[in-house]
Parts: sequence; C-alpha cells; structure tokens
Amino acid sequence: MSLVNYALKVLMDLIAIRTIAPPGENYTEAVDYMENELTNLGLSVKVIEVPRAKVREYYPEWSDYRLSGDGGFPPSPSRRSPRAPSPQWLPNGRPRFPALRFSETQGYN
Repeated sequence: MSLVNYALKVLMDLIAIRTIAPPGENYTEAVDYMENELTNLGLSVKVIEVPRAKVREYYPEWSDYRLSGDGGFPPSPSRRSPRAPSPQWLPNGRPRFPALRFSETQGYN
C-alpha cells in the first residue's frame, strides 16, 4: 500500500469513529485506534489520562470528558474556567496554554 493510500485509510478510519464533542463520545475508541496505528509504525506510545479531579479543578465544564495530549490548545479563553491557567503568547500571536505536568514522584502539578 502506498503512503498516500495508507494515510487516506487512516484518515477515513478516524473520521468513521463517531467522536462527538461535547460530550466526548467514543474518545477511547479513537485513542485506541491511534495508539495501535502508531505502535504498528514502530513508535513508542504512552496514553495518559488526566485524572478527573484535575479536569474538574481547572475545567469543571469538561469534567466528564476524556482528555488526551500534551497541552495543545484548550477551549478559547471565553470558555475557560476562571481557575484555569492563563495562556502564554507564542511569537505568531496564538495563545499557548500551560500543560499539566506529570512527575513520577509528585503526580500532576
């Protein structure tokens, strides 16, 4: 299978997974699919689920969602909880929100 055909297959497979946001339906299925594909490509994959207590603390309106990623871009500032960390600004003018960091000894901070 060519690289283009493989990329199209993966894209079509991901689109076919019904991940409705909100409320975040079928995220586990999508994460499992991506984890499997990346592992098959020889990449080391670690899926980290943010503890619900941390989600409730910073984003109470999202407390029932499964979040994955490394900090990316959360909802626009108008939808953020007042307790959410303030954004930092990137050179291109886009906000960069601080990610929760995981420490083996201290947990999330």
